[in-house]
Amino acid sequence: MTEQIVGITQGIAIALSIIALSALAVPVSADTVNARCDIYPKGVDHASGSIPCTFSQRQGYIRIEREDSISHDLSPAGDTPGNYVDQSGHRVYPLLTGDIIQ
Repeated sequence: MTEQIVGITQGIAIALSIIALSALAVPVSADTVNARCDIYPKGVDHASGSIPCTFSQRQGYIRIEREDSISHDLSPAGDTPGNYVDQSGHRVYPLLTGDIIQ
């Protein structure tokens, strides 16, 4: 169970980091960009590693696919822009720190 929670937390951190980094990445097509996924272990405020990934957004839905074949699918949640649920139904919220969304 703890391993699953850590995975979810890492997925959320990855997703939100990708959202912030997507503006800096070079576009592959109109809605997909190559990016870097930073991995944040549960309870840690700095990345333990990075891995190349792809960020896609289509009609408000987000897909993050890491080079190691792990993917995260986020769907819009509620009426507030920027709030999502992951493929397991867990809520994902962006955190604004300065000018960076995490």
